[in-house]
Amino acid sequence: MEDNLRHHSDANPESGSLKDENLYLQMKMKAQFGGQYESFGRIPSIIENTFLKNVMEFETQVKNSKMIRIGDLLKPLEFKRSEEISDQEMKSELERLFFQLREKGMLVEFGRERGDRQKYAFITEELFDREINDVAIKGMFRCFAYEEFHPDPRLDLEEGTAQFFKNWFGRNTNLYSWEIGDYFSLPSGIQYPKAIVIEKFQAHFKEYTEISQGKYTIDGVEFEFKDENFGFGFVEGYVDYQIVNPNGNRALFGGPYKIYFSFECGWWSIFHFHLPGFRWDIRTYAE
Repeated sequence: MEDNLRHHSDANPESGSLKDENLYLQMKMKAQFGGQYESFGRIPSIIENTFLKNVMEFETQVKNSKMIRIGDLLKPLEFKRSEEISDQEMKSELERLFFQLREKGMLVEFGRERGDRQKYAFITEELFDREINDVAIKGMFRCFAYEEFHPDPRLDLEEGTAQFFKNWFGRNTNLYSWEIGDYFSLPSGIQYPKAIVIEKFQAHFKEYTEISQGKYTIDGVEFEFKDENFGFGFVEGYVDYQIVNPNGNRALFGGPYKIYFSFECGWWSIFHFHLPGFRWDIRTYAE
């Protein structure tokens, strides 16, 4: 069956048989690996087919692979310790290191700008000791973030704020907005689930046809951990933006904002905020 499907799909990449093959691959993946595949939006069948085949190949390799240190994957290449490299040599040694990692299908990301020596030392003295599945698929990269090893709450809160304003200015805050927490707290102490809060946001967005010229500053970031699994934080600054009403009239909102975050299960999310131009209407939730 699989060979027959492949034969027809090669002849016509957008044919119904390719869609059949994609459905077959989804069922096969679920049966063999217990996975569940969902397609978000309409994508060409040929692209979905390539993706599904790559996932199947990856899962098959993982199932039959052994664990190996990242440093051992680069052998027989050798890398000096950070303190053995002069300042003049560091840039070229770091570039060589990044190149060799990329050749092995690995990328290392840094949320903030770090010095070349700090980057080099992190990779060779910490990341090299991380064990991963010894798999290699052409065109597929594994990404490692410095902040996974060294959490940066300030960066996380700044990124959460940036995502909040990106969605807000785009009138696109929805159930899939990762920066919005599962529950929101109002000053009254009442909590409301994310779904109800999103309904409030979307009703607010419908009052305008456009939000434009949005910009904000981050003037303060504070956070406190109660223990390693729970904490609170906030970001404050100044925001201004312009809205366009359905009748074409424009209005400018500006002033200080404050966004409150909670930290649970290794994740920062928003549970309340004050924003010029937005009013929390308790009655909306009571209806």
